[in-house]
Amino acid sequence: GWLLKGTGKASDASQSKSAYFQLLSSSLKWFDDELCLGPPSGSVPTHKMAVTSLPSTTPGSWSFEIISIVQRMVLETSSEAQRDEWVAQLQKACVAQAASGAAP
Repeated sequence: GWLLKGTGKASDASQSKSAYFQLLSSSLKWFDDELCLGPPSGSVPTHKMAVTSLPSTTPGSWSFEIISIVQRMVLETSSEAQRDEWVAQLQKACVAQAASGAAP
């Protein structure tokens, strides 16, 4: 689904942009549009990421953080329920990949 993607740095707040995210069994990929026809704009293997809900800093702001070996992203959803669902599904994917013996 659509999420607002940023780096989490206050100085980069104006650099946030919407992207369409797709969670697959082994990776989280993002695209410029929801058709996902071309190559993804980026991806993170689920076995190489940690996911955490972030506390709301402003009303109407529901974010979570993804940290991998090479990057840190803060993603913002349109509701608290949507944030909680993304975090739960991403954490589930991380655990499933670890259980399947994916390389660390």
